[in-house]
Amino acid sequence: MIPVAAQKQSADSVFQMVSRISRQNQVAFTSVTTGFSVGGIDLGSNNVRTVPEAKAALLVGNGTNASEVGEAWFVASQQPGPAPEPD
Repeated sequence: MIPVAAQKQSADSVFQMVSRISRQNQVAFTSVTTGFSVGGIDLGSNNVRTVPEAKAALLVGNGTNASEVGEAWFVASQQPGPAPEPD
């Protein structure tokens, strides 16, 4: 949920950004004109939960090949979203 009213950018700028992200990542977004729900909880309610950030792990050690691990790391870093970070 991206509330337009809480943004520093104009509604048009937010729309353009979301449209660009939608095209780049082939993800569909749906707009609503109200947060009120006919049935169930309303958008913006305290009952709406934030989706936790997705995390991934790349386990290496005995039996792994450094070149293959490097390739997997490179491929992961080329995907949309946060880049992998060494831990």
